[in-house]
Amino acid sequence: MSFQPRSCRFCLAVSWVAALCGTLALIAGCANSATSNSNRSASSPTVVTFTITGVPPSVVATRIGSNPFSQATLTSGKLTINLPSGVTSFAVAYTCSDVPPPSTGSPSAEQDIFEATTLDGSSFSGSCLGPLPAFSSVGTLTGSSDARAIPGVTYMSTDVSGDSSLWAFGSPSTNVSSFSFSAVKGSDRVLVLAYDAVFSPPAATGSTTLAAVKNFDNQQVPGSLNGGNPVVLTPSDETTSAPITYGSLPSGFSSQGTTANLLVSGETIVLAVPATSQYPVLPSGAIENGDAYSIKTIASNGSEVTSIAKTLTAAGPVAFNYPAVWSYSGPVPSSTPTFNVSYSGFSGNNRLDYRTSWTWTAGGVHNYANVYATANYLNGGTSITWPDISAVTGFLSLPVSGTYVNWSAGITQTIYDSNPASISNATVTSVANEGVYQIP
Repeated sequence: MSFQPRSCRFCLAVSWVAALCGTLALIAGCANSATSNSNRSASSPTVVTFTITGVPPSVVATRIGSNPFSQATLTSGKLTINLPSGVTSFAVAYTCSDVPPPSTGSPSAEQDIFEATTLDGSSFSGSCLGPLPAFSSVGTLTGSSDARAIPGVTYMSTDVSGDSSLWAFGSPSTNVSSFSFSAVKGSDRVLVLAYDAVFSPPAATGSTTLAAVKNFDNQQVPGSLNGGNPVVLTPSDETTSAPITYGSLPSGFSSQGTTANLLVSGETIVLAVPATSQYPVLPSGAIENGDAYSIKTIASNGSEVTSIAKTLTAAGPVAFNYPAVWSYSGPVPSSTPTFNVSYSGFSGNNRLDYRTSWTWTAGGVHNYANVYATANYLNGGTSITWPDISAVTGFLSLPVSGTYVNWSAGITQTIYDSNPASISNATVTSVANEGVYQIP
């Protein structure tokens, strides 16, 4: 099982950090979302591992059973938790020091707590964002592309997916582009993408649709793409389309839009924003084993949000049916609030996950704190209480009296379409609420 922290990394429920994620949105069904079957036997191993990728966290702590949190140490980015006989529940907490948020220019810090049991599996992961690592072995990839045979193209880009942490775009142009940029040395997969876009580069705002794509494997860096020959996109490289249909919106809700992406080696390649009634389907030569389509729709009435994300390895019709509204006015204002996550809108024996989040500013630092809990951890309960771990050196101090706190809470159901469970064939539905209160 894995989960992804803030800045649109979390996949268990909702992202409420509008300054970082653009708008109030349920971010569900990421490529690395939960993949363990929560129905596995209670005879799961008593050794649990938790891997933290990205920038190393500044501090890590664990809680075994109902014991207090105690500081822990990562070894090569991995934490090993030994559960005594008869103990199945555990929690992992860690703090990330992020780069300044681009919207504020101020420093930020993030604290994440993950609560689960051995019924959820024995291997978990999270991550800390930060500056991209400085690659010690890079070279220059050069080339040119020509999409004059594809009508409507206004922007072209080149994506090197040989390393999941590297995005590389060619120079913006109309339908002819030359490019030269740094990429990780070695043999890489390269996608040449042509968009009909009203802005550049493709992103989560505006309007853009992938019109054509050509795929190249085993491209050497440093070197020239396609052996130095121009990449000429022809009608055989054009995308086709698959339909998207919708059930009735909940009363008072309006659509916040649907997006379509391609997940490639941990990266997200934009296919269409918005993708209202259809999404682009890649030609057969451009899709490979391990790639997945990710189609997400969001609806909101302001403070209440619902999101549905479908991931599929083979393109086809996508139908969205919205769940019942989850109305929640929030916790009683407190520095360690208790969230009520009672909701009867999901049915069936499917995976459920819960998230509660806080954001506040103290001393010029923007603090983000998140608690994640699985249904197995709650064990039939309907509340999540924020644990105070400020006594452990390195963790965030609780907000003081008078502080305004932005809160959010979300519940996610995952239905897997394949066995073993895989997020590449799953429907992830989330309901969430958000608000603001002042600490008494």
